[in-house]
Amino acid sequence: MIKLLFLKITPAKMRICRYKKLKNQTFSLVSDVSFVLPGKIGGRFFLFDSNKKNRPLKGYINRKFTGGNSVRKLNGIIQLYDYVKRRKAVFFGMLILSCIVAFFELIPVQLLGALVDVIGKVKLTSYKLIYVKIFGTSPVNLIIAFGIVYMLEGVFSLLYGSAVTLFNNRIIEDVRNDAFRWVMSGDDNEKIRVGDIISRITGDVEAVTRAIAGPLNGFLTSILSLIFSLVIFALWNIKLAAISAALAPVIYLLSKWVTKRSQELARMERKSFGNISDFLSDVLSNITLIKSYRTEKEEGKRFCRYNGDISGYRKSTMHLFNRYWPSVRGVQAFGFVATLLITYHGINAGRFSVGDILVVYTYLTKIYAPMILISRYGNELSQADAALERVFELKPKRNFISADKQASDMDYADKPLAVEFKEVSIKNDENLVIHDLSFSAKPGQLIAIIGESGSGKSTFINSLAGLTTINEGKIVLNNTDVSRDKETLKNSFRICFQNPYILKRSIIENLNYGNQEKSENLDELCEKLGIDEIIKNRGYDFKLDSINKNLSGGEQRRFALCRTLNRYAPAYAFDEPTAELDLENRLKVVSLLGEIKGKSTVFVATHDEELIKLADKVIKIDNGVGKVIKAVN
Repeated sequence: MIKLLFLKITPAKMRICRYKKLKNQTFSLVSDVSFVLPGKIGGRFFLFDSNKKNRPLKGYINRKFTGGNSVRKLNGIIQLYDYVKRRKAVFFGMLILSCIVAFFELIPVQLLGALVDVIGKVKLTSYKLIYVKIFGTSPVNLIIAFGIVYMLEGVFSLLYGSAVTLFNNRIIEDVRNDAFRWVMSGDDNEKIRVGDIISRITGDVEAVTRAIAGPLNGFLTSILSLIFSLVIFALWNIKLAAISAALAPVIYLLSKWVTKRSQELARMERKSFGNISDFLSDVLSNITLIKSYRTEKEEGKRFCRYNGDISGYRKSTMHLFNRYWPSVRGVQAFGFVATLLITYHGINAGRFSVGDILVVYTYLTKIYAPMILISRYGNELSQADAALERVFELKPKRNFISADKQASDMDYADKPLAVEFKEVSIKNDENLVIHDLSFSAKPGQLIAIIGESGSGKSTFINSLAGLTTINEGKIVLNNTDVSRDKETLKNSFRICFQNPYILKRSIIENLNYGNQEKSENLDELCEKLGIDEIIKNRGYDFKLDSINKNLSGGEQRRFALCRTLNRYAPAYAFDEPTAELDLENRLKVVSLLGEIKGKSTVFVATHDEELIKLADKVIKIDNGVGKVIKAVN
């Protein structure tokens, strides 16, 4: 007899969680099978066999336990719970309103049934007698009552719809604000492409509407209407109610089947939207290059491929539902025919009135419609979950210490820093960029970092900015180890990157970026860097373009330098500050850095000989290895 044992390994113990017999063969011990079974079975698993060795049977595992036959947990939608919990009073108020709406939806048809029987002068059934006792036997009274109830239903529906829309919009606002904050604070998001991040924050966040507003507006009221209809139906005629309810499991199973298969399609479709957004961001930011090289057709073909992926997933979803809807429609038709035939025979036997035909049909519609909505909203929820999962992937995986706390913990905000690297190593993915770097910088010194392009100078500057993770060693500021404290590094260093990073905002907003108000020495600083004439001609309120159509490369560089020096910092770091500058402006920058030397500790990654001469210490990085080649006491 062939047996397959699945062992679940947890931190506390190892236990058998599934035992299954297979036909005609046994399987050997396979160590550390790298898959996770869905649903309640999870963890690491081992396969045991008494005859054969090292046979993993991945095909069997994948076919039987992964993929199509399991329902993915709605991980993205589940994370909306915290946002709903913040407004639980509003949420429960909406639930009460939904009950009122569902109740009022059933009253008009009952009044119409009573009206038909009163006009036809036939015997009234028990529930219709209630309305006749309240409103009388006058058809006019019943018609007026119908109008009043219909209006009340509309008023409560409007109130409920407005409440759901406002509730939904506030949650979208909160999620989008949090997503932006996660992007700003998290390091893990640097691996996600820019266009994909934009797609997640702008488009995917809107999936909250599918996850909240859609179900609340349609699904919840329909489910409540189904429950009320079944209860009233059962009180009126238990046989008809039983026939109606008997078909619910069939429709539910069909809906479950289509929902499971649409989940993966929805996830892949959202991923394709991220791809196309990233592609557009890349192409539009480099459109000058594309037009110059006349590659518009090639880029158009790439776009068509990305766009075709989206159409392909949607086509597959359409085919899936084209198989589903006829099946559900057939089940519904059977239910209608069976119930209406029983009602017809009941009318002939005198158990029902003619008006009951209308009531039965309406109740059946109220019962079957929510069953259909299960599949519709199942697909909506699948797509919403796929989108929201992409949004919540932006959430940082570790906690960050606030910059305000770090600023109060370390008392060096108004004096230059002592900086020391102790055997620091930094990896970029799997490649070792900096290896075993050790040096010290006294307060107020200027340290030049030299080396060939790609040797690791920019990585060194990024490590000071807290933008690169230190794999080994220590960064010490004023005798305090801050290697893992990125907020303190960001709070201590003012960085001028190799990329000028000009924002699509006014000149004053760019130069004063990171400051609460315009600094007193900004005009003097602009004059020293030779950008005062640009400001005089255009004014501080002139709006710059983020793709830098308004400034030359050298002007962008000097704007970036001005922004960096516009606020005092105990330490500065500059990455190629004189690149793209002519001799006159290059000397202005060298002179300015000479002025701040002594007042702050300065690090400069450079190839500029004048800056190297100005340095108190020169560190050369060659193939990731750094060594001091010049030190001035």
